Amino acid sequence: MTFENINEIEELKEFYLSQDKKINSFNYEIQLFNGLIDTLEWSTLSDPEKLEKRKKDFRIKSAYKELYPDIVVMYEVAVIELTELIMKFLNDVSPKVFDMQKMSNEEFAFFRLKNMLSFELYIIHSKIKLQHSGHVLYDEIMEPIFKEIENTVYDEQYQLKPLKQKFKEVCDLFLERPYEKL
Repeated sequence: MTFENINEIEELKEFYLSQDKKINSFNYEIQLFNGLIDTLEWSTLSDPEKLEKRKKDFRIKSAYKELYPDIVVMYEVAVIELTELIMKFLNDVSPKVFDMQKMSNEEFAFFRLKNMLSFELYIIHSKIKLQHSGHVLYDEIMEPIFKEIENTVYDEQYQLKPLKQKFKEVCDLFLERPYEKL
């Protein structure tokens, strides 16, 4: 059996629930069904839909923010802001065609930035919960690329300074391991 059809999984879950009197302890199995359903539903969402879901989840969490360490709140806000900046950047850059045979050094650095930001968006959105996500390394990968692009036509055209600052902020907060304090 493959677990790609959410409806089939829901039916299995309902069957399990209907057998409540026959099975003493299957809470963990139901949790597995629920987790699989959540994961499959998440994987079908577009990037804008995932962002909206994160915002909605954060609004709920912020109503109970006294239950969460400040670092978790700051980190999640920063990730949401970074996601918005990356999505805007990628949308703005999408019409640009890169000729891999004739790239200047500046253009190659910009091409690398586009790719690494695409990877970062994928990493942020790959997991439902941010505490299970990661990031492209800032000091080793992103900072050198941003430095190569500084004061170039691309830096001016795409106003990369806020994106660079937000990326650094997210990575700095991530290195503080915000979810360990939960």
